[in-house]
Amino acid sequence: MIVTVMEESHGVHAGSSRDGASRTEDDAEIDRQLELFMSRRSEVVNNLHILPTPSSAASDGPPNACNLHLIPMKDSKKLKSQVFGKSTLDIVKGMKQHVYDANGVQYLDCVNGTSHVGHCHPQVVAAGNRQMSRLVTSQGFTSDLLSRYVSALVDTVPEPLSVCYLTNSGSEANDLALRLAAAYNGNSDIVVVEDGYHGNISSLIDASPKMHQRYNHVKKDHIHIARLPDMFRGKYRYDDEEAGMKFAKEVENKIIQTEGKGRKIGGFLYEPMFTIPGVFIPPQSYYQHVFRFVLNSSSDLTHVKICVFRVVREHGGLVIADEVQCGMGRAGDNMWGFQDFGLVPDIVTVGKGLGNGFPMGAVLCSKEVSDRLGGYFSTFGGNPVACATGMI
Repeated sequence: MIVTVMEESHGVHAGSSRDGASRTEDDAEIDRQLELFMSRRSEVVNNLHILPTPSSAASDGPPNACNLHLIPMKDSKKLKSQVFGKSTLDIVKGMKQHVYDANGVQYLDCVNGTSHVGHCHPQVVAAGNRQMSRLVTSQGFTSDLLSRYVSALVDTVPEPLSVCYLTNSGSEANDLALRLAAAYNGNSDIVVVEDGYHGNISSLIDASPKMHQRYNHVKKDHIHIARLPDMFRGKYRYDDEEAGMKFAKEVENKIIQTEGKGRKIGGFLYEPMFTIPGVFIPPQSYYQHVFRFVLNSSSDLTHVKICVFRVVREHGGLVIADEVQCGMGRAGDNMWGFQDFGLVPDIVTVGKGLGNGFPMGAVLCSKEVSDRLGGYFSTFGGNPVACATGMI
């Protein structure tokens, strides 16, 4: 959610001098807002993606800006009163970590995951302006900018991930990753982790257990859900030295059960660090920190025991790392979350902050995997403006 941190009068912005009494009032207002937010947190989470109806608009429920595009926008005042009630937050400006409404009220933006270096970073704005005055779209053509962008992105991942596809979003990237896996081994069955979210198009709704719960979505037969490796609330806890291996064993059991039905696994789609279930890091042994295993490696696996990468590959599947939310340096020391575990996936998907606020997604894979697909085209994937802003 977006949390109010200061209400400004007469256009006064954060950083202006105020006396001690005013600051005390501000602190009290912040405390009040936070208390209100926490008291309504469950309501907010449960209704985040539910389009309000006229019958529910009179309530003080949270606004749903995600669904504005579903509503005719002929009369904005009528829209606000009938659909959003009194809770509408109309944002008109952003700067760094803050956004502002039409009255100059400043909010700390705790929602946005696409403005990777903050709202309206001067270098991003300048790069976008320059590019828009030169070339806005280059459908069907290549350019030096596109080549530099792809080269810079590929340089951040290890071998053999040398092929890059550009899309418009993380959802499209994950959809393409599933296509790549199916083209590679001929199997469309996918193992995912409970509470996971991988996108908002049909193929990813199917592969996102979190969306099954939210929309009462019926699980498809080709989707197989493994237990979340949660060491705090899960079946195996921190006091169990073999917890990671046991969680990985459950992934193997899912695959064996699938094969028992005459089906084959195409891939394992996962987040290296689980963000949707609560942002936590799985045990090192779940991905096997000490072992670096690349596609078709002839390395000895006898010392590895059970790890997810080994299990999936031994059964012919590909490992797909969804870095849309945990990648791009968010994990800390490394650019990508999977690097914290010393492992190389077969496919990596990226999105959100890749274009610094402009739509951009990407899929990185080996040439061996790419060659099986045959071809791919995206009208706006690799848009010159998104490439220019993303290079900052």
